[in-house]
Amino acid sequence: MTIRRAHQGDIFQIAKLYFTVYGDQYPDDFVYNYAKMEEMLMRESMIWMIGEDDQKIVGSVIFNYDANNLISKVYAACVLPEYRGHNLTSQLMDEGLQILRENTPGVDVAYATVRTLNASVQKLTERLGYRKLGIFPNVHKTSKYETHGLVTLFSQDCFSKRFTDFKLHPDIHEIYDIVSKEIPELQKIEVNDYFRPSVNLNSFIPNLEVIEAPEFVKYRFKKLQSESSLELEFFPFHEPNILVTSPDQSVEIFVTLNEDGYCAILGGRTSSGINYRGLILKISDMLRDYGARYLEMIIRPDQIAILDNVLKAKFIPSAYVPAFQLIEGKRYDFVVLSRSFEIFDFQNVDLQGRNQEYLAQYYNHWKRSSLNPKLLLED
Repeated sequence: MTIRRAHQGDIFQIAKLYFTVYGDQYPDDFVYNYAKMEEMLMRESMIWMIGEDDQKIVGSVIFNYDANNLISKVYAACVLPEYRGHNLTSQLMDEGLQILRENTPGVDVAYATVRTLNASVQKLTERLGYRKLGIFPNVHKTSKYETHGLVTLFSQDCFSKRFTDFKLHPDIHEIYDIVSKEIPELQKIEVNDYFRPSVNLNSFIPNLEVIEAPEFVKYRFKKLQSESSLELEFFPFHEPNILVTSPDQSVEIFVTLNEDGYCAILGGRTSSGINYRGLILKISDMLRDYGARYLEMIIRPDQIAILDNVLKAKFIPSAYVPAFQLIEGKRYDFVVLSRSFEIFDFQNVDLQGRNQEYLAQYYNHWKRSSLNPKLLLED
């Protein structure tokens, strides 16, 4: 068995690997698009690792790297069924991360999402030192809807750079407490029990339209980023392909939407005095009509007023990532929030360890945000 970096000559065999394992159900379309795969292999910020046996590609893992934040995303792990159970995935992940450490300024945070259909991948990442930080119900659809878990590997000095001068929103202390058990060295953060959201009696929601023009949307997003004109613009390794905007462009919300209905709100800009909760609710309904079945946002917990509005727009805390974004030497926490339009079905999941607690937290929060209070009393 040979473990090495992939090159352009491997494209056909890599595509064959993913098709053999997933058929045409893999949620990211790059594995079926040779031009996209070639472009990805040419990126300096990407390391694509493969396992090869007798010139046959039998395993694959991809690393995306963000030099500004010293973070890496590990994803698209795929191994032929007959080669599973021989530590191939762990070898690919180990060697890929080692290459990153040797050829970049460093990796403070490496994270991955893992399938929960069985225990094997959850146990594998746990053996490699990854910490469990949350779950995402119905996040992707292959042959059926899947719940994924978030796992993260931190460098030894990562938490020494962490920004902690804030108090937690009352509705996220439960998930923070679970993360604190998973990461005992995490500093305790007090809950802001006195937080009272401000109410803008003159707030409004403008008329909105959806623009589907991927190259224009990507260009517009990067332009506003370069001008520091965006709110909540941090969502690593995602690029927008849809823009939700008002006719006068006073509101511009950038979104990525996959073919399987996974959708992430990446950031945008809004006008002063806007009803932020109402805006998020309206955009959620528009995206649902546009084909989204699962929505995701990430927000810094120290931005408590924005977080409160998103929570009131029926988003649920799904994961908590400490020390994620790097700004002027400080690392900032983020809450991952999600909203699903599907009926939850957890019969096919095999949750390990802390993931069971995350599911219970998610379900309890969903009941509080989505059920009639009379039903809660009856429950």
